[in-house]
Amino acid sequence: MTKLQALKGSMEFQLENDYLYDKVLLDNGVTGSATYTGTESQQEEIDMCKADIYLELAAAPNMKDGSSSITWDSKRLMAARRNLYRKWGSNPPESLAKVIDGERIW
Repeated sequence: MTKLQALKGSMEFQLENDYLYDKVLLDNGVTGSATYTGTESQQEEIDMCKADIYLELAAAPNMKDGSSSITWDSKRLMAARRNLYRKWGSNPPESLAKVIDGERIW
């Protein structure tokens, strides 16, 4: 099994094309065609890629074409993302961002 297949198999749903899978693997420095053996470090790699897919989908607009539509539950996707980061003992990067209070500096 390849790492791309492991990522696809770990998702609760399947995307119509591989572009997002390929992009997320590349962004995380993971070779999709490499062999997946299920080691702990590989599990973490796949989970972090999965977390990035959740982020991309949470930001995607809802789409409707005739009688079919695609709607993503952003809150559930972001909660699942946080859970994956916590599973591996860290926080998602967006939770580390500084809050700007809008106070005038002059």
